[in-house]
Amino acid sequence: MNKHIKVAPPRKLDRWSGIIGLALFAGVCHAAPNDLKTTVQEVLQGHPEVREIQETWRATQTEIAQAEGGKRPIIDFRGAYGGERTDDRSIVSTSVDRVRSDAELKLVLPLYDGGLTRAEVSVANHRTDGDFHRIDTTGQVIALRVIRAFLDVLQERELFTIARQSETAFDRHRQNERSRLDGGFGSIADFEQAVSRHALSQVRTTDAQEQVERASTGYRSEVGDAPGDLTMPALQDHGRFSDFNQAMALAKSQHPLLRLQKTEIDVSSAEQTAAGAPMRPKLNLEANVLATNDAGGFNGKEYDARMQMVVRWNLYNGGRDRQRLRKAAFNVDVAQQAYAVSYRAVEQELRLAFSSLKANQDNANRLQKRLNSSRKVLDAYATERRLGSRSSLDLLTAETDLFNAETDAATVRYNILFDQYRLLAASGQLLDEFSVELQVLDD
Repeated sequence: MNKHIKVAPPRKLDRWSGIIGLALFAGVCHAAPNDLKTTVQEVLQGHPEVREIQETWRATQTEIAQAEGGKRPIIDFRGAYGGERTDDRSIVSTSVDRVRSDAELKLVLPLYDGGLTRAEVSVANHRTDGDFHRIDTTGQVIALRVIRAFLDVLQERELFTIARQSETAFDRHRQNERSRLDGGFGSIADFEQAVSRHALSQVRTTDAQEQVERASTGYRSEVGDAPGDLTMPALQDHGRFSDFNQAMALAKSQHPLLRLQKTEIDVSSAEQTAAGAPMRPKLNLEANVLATNDAGGFNGKEYDARMQMVVRWNLYNGGRDRQRLRKAAFNVDVAQQAYAVSYRAVEQELRLAFSSLKANQDNANRLQKRLNSSRKVLDAYATERRLGSRSSLDLLTAETDLFNAETDAATVRYNILFDQYRLLAASGQLLDEFSVELQVLDD
């Protein structure tokens, strides 16, 4: 944002005031301008939306370890101590009260669980991949917002400069008409017309200043800091902005949203496999050691040790497993349709970006011709006005046309630049353009 410094009358400065003033001035003069690439990188690396998904990815990583735990043995220990009454006439003649104690150690080694563990590991792995692509999807959206805010500040600052220059020009016309009127060869109508146009130019300058403030507020909202001295970005074409089919092929393979939707299909397919696991038999190797003391009406200690292969197969549980399997199959269809919807959205955005870019590029040439002609017309009218062969109204109209031409030419330049970034986003190349890697999260 341009800052206008009001110069105060000279006054005597003490030694420290001078030193501090020079230091502040040096700091301002040597402040490095902000470029778009650095701004996008810094915003994305610390953005809370990105960090949130990165933490989600870390949480999903633990699900993989949890699922892999199904391959490992299960060891349980049970200990008990308390009173027991035995009233079994085949063992004792009368009721017997004793204090008994038990200790049991049980080992279960899963040999086959119907493919449940493998399916759960697959689900967790695909979810982790999905979080990777979700990070890039969110990062790309944020990057495009930052680009829009960055370019808005540059554009509104340039439009403000154009408005100030136009205001200065109309003020000069007003002064010239005042001089002509005072010299006796001007007219009140010409002077008032110049005053009116100058007042309108001041309104435009005020509006432009307000737009600069608005753009700066938007920048602060996206970046987290006020815009300083921003440098104009430049993009290399390399044929990326002329071939729709090539861009669509890149989008199909690289766009993070489509990659995310593909992993959702993989997740649903793995969940379908997991849903069928309860319908299959399970085979475990189970070992059990039991030690008792004064149990079951007998005095003394007893030991029991067993190791056996155990098969469990749920043959019927009310049809719940079958319905769960049907639901999982429907979820696969839902994920496939979600991918199709996302594919259409990406294709639509890419077509709109290409269409907007082409229209703005075509208009840029026309608007540049208009700007060149407006300058020539204004120069010619100014000469003719000095010679008395052109009216003040013609000159003021030409000045207004020049302002409009400069404004439109500047606007279309920024539209073209944003359309190029928009096209990169639509084809999934935006983060690569800024060399941003969001998938590694430091502990």
